[in-house]
Amino acid sequence: MQVHESQIEDILASYPAIAKRVLGTTDDLRLLVRQMPLPSGRLDLLYATGASLLLVELKVEPAIEPFVGR
Repeated sequence: MQVHESQIEDILASYPAIAKRVLGTTDDLRLLVRQMPLPSGRLDLLYATGASLLLVELKVEPAIEPFVGR
């Protein structure tokens, strides 16, 4: 079964509880924008939580250490 980036994005955008768990926060998340155009391409998801912004760029690739970070 192949998973597409858009499917993961749909889930994270539709289910804040899952997004909170994946992003490792207990604060309420507010989705600000999906597919935000930037000079270098598109940002998949942009969330606000408290006084912070969380930028999420999704890639469907085998997980390797350099991909994981905050």
